[in-house]
Amino acid sequence: MTRKLRIRLFVGVLGVIGLGLWTAWTWPSRPLPVAAPLIVTTAYRMTADTVRRNETVSHVLERQGLSRLEILELVRVAQVDGLNPRRIRAGQEFQFRFAAHESKPDRVIVRIADESILTIVRDTSGQWSGAPEPIEWTVLLEHAAGAIVSSLYETVEALIPDSVLPRAERDRLIDDL
Repeated sequence: MTRKLRIRLFVGVLGVIGLGLWTAWTWPSRPLPVAAPLIVTTAYRMTADTVRRNETVSHVLERQGLSRLEILELVRVAQVDGLNPRRIRAGQEFQFRFAAHESKPDRVIVRIADESILTIVRDTSGQWSGAPEPIEWTVLLEHAAGAIVSSLYETVEALIPDSVLPRAERDRLIDDL
């Protein structure tokens, strides 16, 4: 090793040591904050089911693991809170929440009107209780402009994506136009 190389190596080592000392002097070591561990005591899974053609509410609830007695109690609570089971039509969606490792839902959510949803909850004793909740609507005005080349339907389909207006609503809009 040549003398120049040894000097450069020595200066480099001194620089690293100096940087280490400077860092320790300017930034004293402090213990990093430690957050308490997050412990999940109850995990949930959500599912949705839709009333099919020629079905009743009880068919949907039975598919979700509820017994006939539980269905009767749930429907009774739902009727008190605004759900008329005789007016449920095909296409009506029900959402179910299951606690981890449970085969029966502990919460049922259904839309009962344009402006409200009904949440029915089962407590630890197995009793169902419900409460309608208003849906807070926010009106957003959107503007779409284009030339009709072949049909109004194709033009609206091309101009308005699903993220702005779902297909069923676009179809209704086209019918209204």
